[in-house]
Amino acid sequence: MYYETIVVILLLLIIALLVTLVQQESRRADAMAALSDQLHTRIRAEGRRLFAQQEAYLSLRDRLGLRKGLPYSRNWSAAPDFLKLIADHALSVKPATVVECGCGLTSLVLARCCAMNGRGGLFSLENGAEYAEKTRAELARYDLGKQ
Repeated sequence: MYYETIVVILLLLIIALLVTLVQQESRRADAMAALSDQLHTRIRAEGRRLFAQQEAYLSLRDRLGLRKGLPYSRNWSAAPDFLKLIADHALSVKPATVVECGCGLTSLVLARCCAMNGRGGLFSLENGAEYAEKTRAELARYDLGKQ
């Protein structure tokens, strides 16, 4: 009888342990499902953001007639939606002089806008020789070096 009681107690302990393990695994599965949902939500949002940037990039390229493409890199360029705002403003206001601090893709966009407007000059202040040279090369590629 003593052994039967011990066996029953051990079986009950094993069952309690199994129930605890199943509950823990269920909580882990719920946490993983929540993380998966968050990840999917973030991926969808990032996909929409990237699509909007691509739309702005293509719209800008076509509107400005920059069919040789716009040089773009995350560490050198303003985002396409920002560039589109700059171009919209420059094309509507038609400034006589544009001064920018830091050159790059904005310089190409602004120089092209000045050319399309038939007026305006662009002065870009840049302390990085590499950026200045890259910008001059892009401006020359579109014959905009004198803007």
